[in-house]
Amino acid sequence: MDSLVVPLRFTPTGRLARGDRIDAVCRVLGAMLATRRADWPEAPWFGLADLVEAINVSVTDQASVGQAMNAALEQLGIDWVQVSAVTVRRGEIGSGEIHLDVALQTAGDGTLVHRPLAL
Repeated sequence: MDSLVVPLRFTPTGRLARGDRIDAVCRVLGAMLATRRADWPEAPWFGLADLVEAINVSVTDQASVGQAMNAALEQLGIDWVQVSAVTVRRGEIGSGEIHLDVALQTAGDGTLVHRPLAL
């Protein structure tokens, strides 16, 4: 099933563009990871950057990040998918990059999809 693309775009015919809904959720999660709690006082649950900065990269499983993502998705009314796991994957040595691999599970048929999110 398709959903509106994120960020919102218009097609040449003037309609809102549509695309894969898992991709749209991943883009929203990426925006959350780049947003601090204080950046949006009306919705502090949206900002996950502070939480991610406190990640202990030695711990592979990041259950607290997954729980925060699920709470934010719930606040947005997105109930057809949940984050079932978040794992840390380090970037190249010396780069300081951290990547999150997110496992998303759909509510209807239980499909499990893995997607990388870069920080």
